[in-house]
Amino acid sequence: MNIYVLNLKTSHERLDAFLAGFPSILEKPSVWEAKPPEACTMPDWWQGTPAFWSHTENFCDVLTFTVDQNENTLFFEDDCIFAQDFEARWRTFTQEVPKDADVWNLCTYHICSASCPPIQVTPNVLRATLGFNTNAMLITPTGASKILEQLRRPSWSCKHICEQQLGYLYRDPKFIAYAPMQNFIGQRACYSELCKRDREERWYNRFIYRGQDGQRHRSEGLYEKE
Repeated sequence: MNIYVLNLKTSHERLDAFLAGFPSILEKPSVWEAKPPEACTMPDWWQGTPAFWSHTENFCDVLTFTVDQNENTLFFEDDCIFAQDFEARWRTFTQEVPKDADVWNLCTYHICSASCPPIQVTPNVLRATLGFNTNAMLITPTGASKILEQLRRPSWSCKHICEQQLGYLYRDPKFIAYAPMQNFIGQRACYSELCKRDREERWYNRFIYRGQDGQRHRSEGLYEKE
């Protein structure tokens, strides 16, 4: 398995903070140098900003690498933070997660969960049904191929970020994405180069899900700050 953290070479503090908090249970990641917006080429149909397109292009580069290597890639963006009990939760998740995954989305934002709830498949694992976020993922070669096909469509119904276009793929029953019942990787409070503003710490652990009993439940919101 290849392990990488995506980082702009000018963002030294973000990389240092990421590596300082990286869990010892995992092999130390290699740094994938992100291309800045000026090094990317936006298609004619793109409606968003150059920064958001660079996010797409960098992510597609990682996906292409995963396909070419024919090996799983554990991929992080450099704003990831790890829960204090990461090791225990990582062990539990990896023991329970089914083997048929295209991806593990380890910091899923279950957007629209009230109308499209993720589905609990084991006590600690969800099947994502409309999952956003690309900042912490284990991607299989098969999953990478499916995501590339989705992102290489000639135009998108959404306009500004690949996470939205990818989110629609989670609705496809042939695309199998698993997520922790409660994310144990979050996003650090920092300045976003994409949004051009400061962001608060985020874990995305408050949502509606369909439990193993078939009923709707509200998740506990673990790690969220009040």
